[in-house]
Amino acid sequence: MKKIFIILLFIVAISAKSNAQLVIKINNITSIQGDLHIGIYDDPEVFLSLTEQYIFILKKVDSLAMLIVIDTIPKGNYAISIMHDLNSNGEMDFIFFGIPKEPYGFSNNLNPNFRAPRFEESQFYYDGNYFELEIILLD
Repeated sequence: MKKIFIILLFIVAISAKSNAQLVIKINNITSIQGDLHIGIYDDPEVFLSLTEQYIFILKKVDSLAMLIVIDTIPKGNYAISIMHDLNSNGEMDFIFFGIPKEPYGFSNNLNPNFRAPRFEESQFYYDGNYFELEIILLD
């Protein structure tokens, strides 16, 4: 009986761990070319930094809607920024007056007009369980 209890406890622990996922659904990808630069931030002081993300993911664009699954992320407040680097040059390209030339998006589908977004506007709380977040790219 004790062995059965230990086995059941082990199965429950494995199941709980596999449910701890942050799933990012990225929609409105306008062309299958280039790369997605995905920055996950846990610190408002470095939000949008190109070098100080909590997690950085570089993903080749292979469809018009993509799914990013992150299995190992602790509970906490986060904000996400995504850039669709169409020409794979590793940076956001701009047209006049600093207007982005390439598609981008933020958690909470924030659309800041004529300014950079703030962490507080894009943040969400991840409780350590399965959580889906959709980000619609702006172009």
